[in-house]
Amino acid sequence: MFQGDRASAQHRRAGHSMKPAQMEALEAAVSEKICAHVPVTVQVRSGGLLDNAGGPIRIIDIKGVDANVLWDQPHLQVTLKLNTVIKLLATDEGKKNKIILLFLVGNQVLKYAEKSYSRERSLVSLLNVLEMLQGKGVGKN
Repeated sequence: MFQGDRASAQHRRAGHSMKPAQMEALEAAVSEKICAHVPVTVQVRSGGLLDNAGGPIRIIDIKGVDANVLWDQPHLQVTLKLNTVIKLLATDEGKKNKIILLFLVGNQVLKYAEKSYSRERSLVSLLNVLEMLQGKGVGKN
């Protein structure tokens, strides 16, 4: 589940954030659970009040850890298939005073790193051109 693009500071309140050390500790705990080969069960529900969901809803239960609702997302049988790479990006405010974690897992981390590197290189190139133009007096009054 990639939600990094929608993380923004204006949606976070002071009481709904985590310190970097807390994020690192949580990443380590999650990686440990992933490696523990914890069973995952899936219930698919549709119809009735769920007709407006745009498709079947999957309730993913990671035994002894958590249960979540996913709309039309792939699922797995054990946590080990997630890979051991997880990166928490940010927190967001949830309902009922809960914190929503925005994160990347597995191959998503690699794709995000690749996109970030490419974006950084593009910005550096643009800044170099701007610096060159300013050095030649272009755009000066």
